[in-house]
Amino acid sequence: MTVGRFNVFFLSVDSIPGDDYVLFQCEYLQDYHETLARARVDKKLNHADAHQKLCNDEAFAREYKFGARAYAKDPGGKAHDEPAPFDIDSIMLYKSTYFANRDCFTDKTKCPLLKYAKAGATIDRNQLEIIKQPTHPSDGDAKFIQRWYPASP
Repeated sequence: MTVGRFNVFFLSVDSIPGDDYVLFQCEYLQDYHETLARARVDKKLNHADAHQKLCNDEAFAREYKFGARAYAKDPGGKAHDEPAPFDIDSIMLYKSTYFANRDCFTDKTKCPLLKYAKAGATIDRNQLEIIKQPTHPSDGDAKFIQRWYPASP
C-alpha cells in the first residue's frame, strides 16, 4: 500500500492513511457558502452534489477559485506517494486556521483541517486537535528531502 504525502503546494488529505490522521471539513473554508450557492445555480446542482464537487474535485474548485483546490488529492492528476508513514508533524501541512472562516478562531471543531488526537500509538477519532504551524521541519520532512533531492556527488 502506498501512502499519500502532503506537499508544499497541495494537501492530499483524502489519501490512506492520511484519513486516519486528519479530518478535512471543506464547509469551514472561507467563502464556502457563497461559492456553493454560485456553483449550484451555475451548474444546476443539488446541495450534496455541489458540495462534493467543490470539496473533492480540484478542477471544479479551481473554476470557482475556491480554497479546497489547495487540499486536493492527486493535484493535476499526479499522485505523489511516499513509502514512509504519514507524517502528522510535517512542516508541509497547513495549520488548522489556514483558509478558515472566522468560526474556526472561536470553535476549533469548525476549522477546515484538524488532526485526530493520539494516545501513544493509538489514534482517537473522537478527539480532534488543532494543527499548529511547526517551527522547524520534522524528521519525516528531512527524509523526504533526502529521498527526492539526493546530495550531488
